[in-house]
Amino acid sequence: MDLETAIRSRRSIRKFKPDKIPRELILELVEAAQWAPSACNKQLWRFIAIEDDEIKEKLIKEAGSTPQIRKAPLVMVVLYQEGYTKLKYANIQSAAAAIQNMLLVAHARGLGGVWLASMGNVERVRKILGIPDNYLVIAYVALGYPDESPAPPERREASELISFGKFDLSSEKTYPCSYDPRDWSLSQIIDYREKSIWAKSPTPDSYPFGTGDEFEHEINQVLEWVRNEGKILEALPFAGTHTVPILREGGIGEYAVYELSPSPIRFVKERLSRAELSPDISCLVDRDRIPAPDKSFDAVLCFQKLEHFASFFLLDEIARVLKTGGKFILSFRNGESFYWLYWLYKYKLNARNEEVWNYGPFKPIRYSAVKNALTQRGFVIEEERGISPSPLSLGRMTKGNLSRFCRLVLLNLRKAS
Repeated sequence: MDLETAIRSRRSIRKFKPDKIPRELILELVEAAQWAPSACNKQLWRFIAIEDDEIKEKLIKEAGSTPQIRKAPLVMVVLYQEGYTKLKYANIQSAAAAIQNMLLVAHARGLGGVWLASMGNVERVRKILGIPDNYLVIAYVALGYPDESPAPPERREASELISFGKFDLSSEKTYPCSYDPRDWSLSQIIDYREKSIWAKSPTPDSYPFGTGDEFEHEINQVLEWVRNEGKILEALPFAGTHTVPILREGGIGEYAVYELSPSPIRFVKERLSRAELSPDISCLVDRDRIPAPDKSFDAVLCFQKLEHFASFFLLDEIARVLKTGGKFILSFRNGESFYWLYWLYKYKLNARNEEVWNYGPFKPIRYSAVKNALTQRGFVIEEERGISPSPLSLGRMTKGNLSRFCRLVLLNLRKAS
């Protein structure tokens, strides 16, 4: 395989066959890594090859390492000696160059791999693996024979990435260092979501935004409200986190999904396929409007998406395509709960220490603001639920007026006009 083909055809592989990698091939990967450039030619990278399942489990359970290492026949731990070539992170740059070499040669030899920074508590990783203090723990590289063949994510045009002489690139292709949607344009949000959707493979598993039990409560309640409805639209499913468990349950009517750009739709469809679900869903894509006639859906679902935008523009479109008397199921993170203080501390006051999630910018929205916006658009609340770890919730699920104080609010609405 020539170099350009290897570069263009390499994919991040997260699903592997159980076959072990021969020791001589592992050494060949390390040989390739050591031919990477290193700062001042110090060559201070070191590698730990982990094949033992018990060690992987220990890293996952005790250090909080990503579960993606569990099924990889080989996990390479990449280290670089501390105390040398630290200027401009040259030591980390050196390790990164070695990892790229390793991944390209792995691909050329019929292996698959994925570069993983989600190692959990690095000090616990260090203790479990006996790594001395004078080594930086850089990353994992999970490797094995691939048991999947992902389609290539879309790439930007080279002309979008380069300017000559000085920095002169469109602001729409760069992103604010802010969690607040008001600091982002709609074009920036769409572009960010379009690229970051491929941060994970479209596995059948759900990675909920919030705790697992909170997600389970949300799904169960929504299923109770929408089962046996007619034509249903899910607005902005993004990664399909809610889509998969809803369609897996069955008893759901004709289903459509709407997104602002193509990549999330492609991701959701592939995820449904991997979950061995093949519903005949309709896929709608447009950045400005839901491409469907007025009053064409019996129910619309929207899960924790209003928080990602600076305005309620999506509600206007939902009101337009929903039939009079139709059902609108909405969930959102509540800015009138204690969650607001958490968000303010973690993502506003400490914004430099947090990167924007793959979902895009995010800010909890006030219950009263949502209620006013819904009333203005002709929606009436039929039922409401709140989910929160707060003592105010009187348990995980709250009904009625106390819901407005909970972290996650679920509304079952009817379009009255």
